[in-house]
Amino acid sequence: AAALARYDVGLAHKEGLLEYLRSELRAEPDLRPALEEFGGGDLIVVVLGLIGWRKWRNYREVRRYCGLDPSRLDADGKLRLSRVRPFTRQYLYLLGTMSKRGKEVWGEFEKDTTHTRVKGIVRVLKHLLNNHLRVKMTSVA
Repeated sequence: AAALARYDVGLAHKEGLLEYLRSELRAEPDLRPALEEFGGGDLIVVVLGLIGWRKWRNYREVRRYCGLDPSRLDADGKLRLSRVRPFTRQYLYLLGTMSKRGKEVWGEFEKDTTHTRVKGIVRVLKHLLNNHLRVKMTSVA
């Protein structure tokens, strides 16, 4: 009974934090379209909370921040990901595989291997960057 009570308290706390983050994101005019495009569920709220806090200048910047930067060689001479911020990659993966719009962006792959998972995560990240998270360049005349 005590464990169930702690679970209920934790769940209420989580829901309160998600609702707070959702209201903050709705107040941002640049991020509202991303929320609507991906259905406004918990996954897009968390992803935008993790990477939507700033406007990114280019893909390399956000790729490095998310830990998708091939930054080291293993013993066989193959490139490996940097492995920083694994939770960001996990939420990008979940967004790409569990939401309707994420599945469309992710695309269909023949087999489920690490290589194709990374490609799918990169597709979702690039889509978010190109459509919602990039600095808008304005020309001065």
